[in-house]
Amino acid sequence: MEHFEMNLNIWYYLPDEYLDKLPQIFSKMDGWLGSGGYNIDSGFWYSYSTNGNEKYVCCCDEPSGLHFNAYMKSSEWEKWKKEFKVIASEILGYKVGEPELDDCDSSFGHEYAGK
Repeated sequence: MEHFEMNLNIWYYLPDEYLDKLPQIFSKMDGWLGSGGYNIDSGFWYSYSTNGNEKYVCCCDEPSGLHFNAYMKSSEWEKWKKEFKVIASEILGYKVGEPELDDCDSSFGHEYAGK
């Protein structure tokens, strides 16, 4: 297994009409466990342990966007993150992806920054 990371264009300053949908998105993904007692913008899949001894995916809100860490097989990660982007795009109503890879609408939502 390998370690992976990604940032998605789900910005912390988006209005609640977007951020309140995160638990709905999270729960549609394979392996969903819950927020681990953290905020609605946090999530854990497969394991609450992030020490790299077992398969996990976790996310939290950061200035760079919704940030994910994962430890799993490469093929599983590619499938999982692709599915997450599709589901999030459908539910949020804009193209969700990784700004670093230019596979999304990275300008969406910046009008809410600083409000």
